[in-house]
Amino acid sequence: MEQRQPGQPTNGSGARLRSAEPALLYSLLAHYARQLWAVQQTRIALQQRVGAMARDGLAEQWGLPLMAAAAELEATEHAIDLQLTRLARQHFLSEWIQAAPGIGLGGFARLLGVTGPLDRFATVAKLWAYLGLHVDNGIAPARRRGQRANWSAQGRVVGYQLGVAIVRVRRGRYRTAYDRKKGEYLARPRLGPSACPFGQTHTTRKGALVRCGLAHAHVAAMRYAVKALLKDLWSAWRALGRDVSTTSMSDG
Repeated sequence: MEQRQPGQPTNGSGARLRSAEPALLYSLLAHYARQLWAVQQTRIALQQRVGAMARDGLAEQWGLPLMAAAAELEATEHAIDLQLTRLARQHFLSEWIQAAPGIGLGGFARLLGVTGPLDRFATVAKLWAYLGLHVDNGIAPARRRGQRANWSAQGRVVGYQLGVAIVRVRRGRYRTAYDRKKGEYLARPRLGPSACPFGQTHTTRKGALVRCGLAHAHVAAMRYAVKALLKDLWSAWRALGRDVSTTSMSDG
């Protein structure tokens, strides 16, 4: 008899969740992904508080309970991430994901935790826009105080995480796309007061001019590679999709 890992999903009779149960799969992905983000935020807040205590000159011993709690949360994060990977492995696109360096099953699970089924998006451009990967007048959208964004802030975070993974993996077609695009951006003439290859002006919060460095081209190239990945993923979903679920994700 097969041993089941703690927390491994079942269909109620002890059998593994199968891709024939898409609504349940997407619901689980959403809940586990959101729980992961909640745990991460708490762990980061604890670590930042320890840093604030040190800056205030408090002895290290006073931060030890918070450091211990943060370590426990790291273990919880790892357990939730493993569960997300197990869930993603049961998706009909799992083989495609595992053959595409830079995303991984965990990244795929976190993505679907934000988006739900990709057949919700009639075009890949709408998927990009939902994740905050579109541009307004050549500039990536930014949140403005007092205004509600029409894109997912958590989706933007997941997109950035995918970009970091693409760069770190150092292989595959998306890393190649990143390298090529970054080279093209850096080869552009530097324009304007900030000497920016995109012609943008950068300032501090106090309005002082800042020269554009290498990070701008790096982030722009990551966005390009992530959009290429999402385009292929969206197309694969359409081509291989046995899942026609249009189940909406709860905000729970």
